[in-house]
Amino acid sequence: MIKFISYSLLCVMIISNLSCLKKIALLIVLVLFTSSIKLFSQERFTSRYFENICVEKNITYCIADSWDLVGTGTYNPKDIKLDIYYPIESSWEKRPMVMCLFGGAFLAGNKDRPDIVAWCDSLAHYGYVAVAINYRLGFNPVAGSGSIGPATGMKRAAYRAIQDCRSAIHFVKEKSEEYRIDTSQIFLLGNSAGAITAINMVFLAESERLSETYNVGVGPNNADLGSLDCNSLFPNRTSNVAGVVGLWGATMDLSWFDNGEQVPMLFIHGSADEIVPYNQGYAFNYGSNTNINVYLYGSEPIYQIFEQNNWTANLHIYDNQPHAFYSCGEFNITNLERENFPCQYWDTVFNEVIDWLCVYNNNCSDSDVASNNISQKFKIYPNPAKDILSLMINDRLYNNTKFTIYNAQGKIVYQTNIASRMINIDISELPKGIYFSEVLDEKGRYVSKVLIE
Repeated sequence: MIKFISYSLLCVMIISNLSCLKKIALLIVLVLFTSSIKLFSQERFTSRYFENICVEKNITYCIADSWDLVGTGTYNPKDIKLDIYYPIESSWEKRPMVMCLFGGAFLAGNKDRPDIVAWCDSLAHYGYVAVAINYRLGFNPVAGSGSIGPATGMKRAAYRAIQDCRSAIHFVKEKSEEYRIDTSQIFLLGNSAGAITAINMVFLAESERLSETYNVGVGPNNADLGSLDCNSLFPNRTSNVAGVVGLWGATMDLSWFDNGEQVPMLFIHGSADEIVPYNQGYAFNYGSNTNINVYLYGSEPIYQIFEQNNWTANLHIYDNQPHAFYSCGEFNITNLERENFPCQYWDTVFNEVIDWLCVYNNNCSDSDVASNNISQKFKIYPNPAKDILSLMINDRLYNNTKFTIYNAQGKIVYQTNIASRMINIDISELPKGIYFSEVLDEKGRYVSKVLIE
């Protein structure tokens, strides 16, 4: 708004020095120009479009018993709460929604963590309804029932989080009229433990429950955790979602991934993650090769399952980046998070997620604000690039599309036919310099400059 006002003042200064006829003609041009500034620089779902949002805090979405830290054996169900962020506007009847789940190894964290607040606040300003949920935490990090090490306890904690995620989805679907949520356009976004919860919520069936989630000992801490929907206030609602963004996530069992259950997923992971491995291994391993923790299959093997089955997924591995790399600083072992947020990669990850959501959010191409920006058609990032260059096609009709990279002399250095909405290109062998990328389809030719460092 400040930028728009400054352009208006500039218009007044220019017009005051012209004749009446010229003033009228130029005024028309400048009005159209200043209007187009707002029109072409802001678009719902791809930019910060709404100035004002509303946040409703601490809404109870289910009631359930959690792990008992002091081990008294007392059944003590408590309210589990969520926050809802949404733009203040009235032009759309239904709006897409993103549910955000925090990280913290199922031991720490809550919906008020800085990154979760940043996600929800930003998504609401972009036009989404955003929901941040708490879920039940806790297990013995030293020993699980019948075993040494935290594996059993973490599996039970992960199952409780999946139960709560399902309950939260049921709740927002029940309240969809009140909050104007398009229930066919609900996405999950999880960080670490939250990503593990979101990914596995899609695939875990009642018949696939781990043995550790049944009765494993004496007392409520070791009792049968019940069915997936046993704590839901609205168990007749479905838990289907439109897609999942998994930030440094994983699964405990690849056999859960059955055909017909899948939804589009975006996996983002650092190759130097020693807390949740991007490939596979024990959680919190730090290169020690211990096997007392839970064994995880990270973003890469999950993505391979998607590729083998021709399911829709995108994978972006950030080379040499640690766990939760959009945060930085010392790792706080008590809170299980880094001390600083946001850091260098926040904008990169945020924009990547926003673009991915736009591809699978059916409302995104129907925005009520016009735009002729080339990024409507495709996005190439990061730019400048170093080792990997990613191409995302925003147009849903990407068949018969060819992607080419030319060097500054016009020579083709890379070319492929597009087979999915997102591809990753290894550019590590290309010399540094200026290149030009070309997307060629039945509708035209689109060129963008790329700098390789």
